[in-house]
Amino acid sequence: MIPAFPQIASMIPTIFGALLSMALSFGASAQDCSQSLWPEQDVAAALKADNDVREALLRQAKKAVLHPPAAVVVLRSAGVRDKTDPQLVKTRRAFRDADHAVISALAFRVSGERRYLDHARDILLHWSATNKPTGHPIDETRLEGLIWSFAVLCDQLNGSDRNRVLDYFERLYTAKQHWEFGPQTAVNNHRTHHLKLMILLDRVLSQASRLTRDRQAAELHLSNNLDPDTGVSVDYRQRDALFYHVYNLEAWLEIELLTSCCSETVDAAFRFAADRILRGETGGEFAGSTAAIDRARAEAGFDYARRDDYDVERFSRAMLVYSTLRPHTVSPELWQRVKQPEQDSRLIFILVRKLLLTGTDRPQTKKSLTKKSANSIEKQKAQ
Repeated sequence: MIPAFPQIASMIPTIFGALLSMALSFGASAQDCSQSLWPEQDVAAALKADNDVREALLRQAKKAVLHPPAAVVVLRSAGVRDKTDPQLVKTRRAFRDADHAVISALAFRVSGERRYLDHARDILLHWSATNKPTGHPIDETRLEGLIWSFAVLCDQLNGSDRNRVLDYFERLYTAKQHWEFGPQTAVNNHRTHHLKLMILLDRVLSQASRLTRDRQAAELHLSNNLDPDTGVSVDYRQRDALFYHVYNLEAWLEIELLTSCCSETVDAAFRFAADRILRGETGGEFAGSTAAIDRARAEAGFDYARRDDYDVERFSRAMLVYSTLRPHTVSPELWQRVKQPEQDSRLIFILVRKLLLTGTDRPQTKKSLTKKSANSIEKQKAQ
């Protein structure tokens, strides 16, 4: 168990047995890598039983190592209304570093090839030396891959490199502590994604007291953000779009994965989206949005903001994380309705994590995740 944090450990349901068996010791120095977010399990051995997923992981890793680190000093994507804005273009490219880092780290554990370790380490050190965190909830939410990759490779880094990365993570957390929300962002997806990353940082930095506080903040935010009966989010009400409801849901699923918080209401939020998809009620996205940026982005050519049908492929990530938390509970009908896109690094990471935590894949749809697709996956990228 986790002696320094029994109140949280006692709340965690069966699915978190794998997480509790980690080499995790709050109160121990983070420098000894005891903060691992992964089960005490040989990744290579775990994936031997699923060669399709293993090969998909290695295909992504071979692509990842071709891209040098692209960290930026300040990330900027939230609120940008011009698709060609140079800082937005650089930020979107920089986001891919986080995906490449965790995929490369996992590929090293699977294959033992040094080039994957070197690439993941180079990305971590480049970001630690370059990026100056602002604390922005949306601009920085995609950095989660850096944190997961560090957890995979911590014991492979020398003391100096480890300290540089941990110092960067501490600066990232400090910036988030000082972020000031507006009246709407205090209750919508901004706050949810903010808490998601803070809780992940609590875990990797072995900060038990901060984790207690941030979990309590998540419970308070839950009552403001999701209707406990219907699961409808503030984001859906503000934006009239499944796009933002699911974007908010993705952060809640990660919070539950890390803390076991809020499962009943998160269930309701998942069911709200799933039911609408199954009933085919996915049209008219953003038609009643009260946010001026949605109209501006639609006019500027941002695909996701068009008043059109919700792209149900975007629900893939949420379904995979939900099925990690509750194996075998997603209906075959929903898997079939949500046509799987060509695998990208984010989906493969979530799938590998699911296999490590639950030991199971969803056999009825695995082929659709691991085979090539003719469709572009650009629209699957986070906005």
